[in-house]
Amino acid sequence: MKNIVQRTITGAVYVALLVVAAICGDAFFAIVFSFILVAGILEFSKLNYQGQKIPWLTVIMDSVGGVVLFLSLFAACMSHNVHWLLCYVPYVLLRPIVQLYIKGNTIESLKISAMGQLYIAMLLSLLNFIYFEYGDIHLLLASLIFIWVNDTGAFCIGSLTGKHRLFERISPKKTWEGFFGGLIFNIIAALISYGSFYDISECFSILEWTSYSLFVTIFATWGDLLESLIKRSVGAKDSGHMLPGHGGVLDRIDSLLLVTPMTLLFFFLIS
Repeated sequence: MKNIVQRTITGAVYVALLVVAAICGDAFFAIVFSFILVAGILEFSKLNYQGQKIPWLTVIMDSVGGVVLFLSLFAACMSHNVHWLLCYVPYVLLRPIVQLYIKGNTIESLKISAMGQLYIAMLLSLLNFIYFEYGDIHLLLASLIFIWVNDTGAFCIGSLTGKHRLFERISPKKTWEGFFGGLIFNIIAALISYGSFYDISECFSILEWTSYSLFVTIFATWGDLLESLIKRSVGAKDSGHMLPGHGGVLDRIDSLLLVTPMTLLFFFLIS
């Protein structure tokens, strides 16, 4: 019971923070997601360096590089000037050079850095396209809300009726009942939001919008499973301890990391 209350409070604060980030202006959006990105890369690095001495110089470089990528794309989208992306080049050049002066497993260290940039920094940075290029916070909010609704539906239905394992090798607690619970919750949320936001109903048909909610459920589940696979491969239960009742930041953004590129592809194809 204590864990459920703790999980609920932490989840509510997290949701409120992201909603505020989406609606309170460009600066707040950039600050909040830069902080999330740094926390995610730090957790990812600690996970992969378990039982080893953490090379903090490269971890800090990876964190700074990730933020530079996010802010470069932020500036590029805001100004419609791709030259901002050149700000990321120094990290790409310096990271392998710095490795020359660090003892340890070179290939392993470079792989961890590269995966942190690809899996966390790059995928989170794509949020800038949703935030700026589509010119409407409702799409970004809808993406976040569908992820939360899916998580809630999967947790509630899975806890009450879950019997058939979805992917036991990776995540023994996930069930098909939970998956379809999240899907049903998301379709309901899509129907409600479609009738509530004029600009959404103007831009998309109801079939497109409900289809999008279905794809969010699928890719959010895959994102969750991918992060579970990463944790299982290093023998960790949670990615960290920053969020009481939830584990780490990566445990909260795992779904978002795959939903974001899927969102861009989906709306590009139907536009």
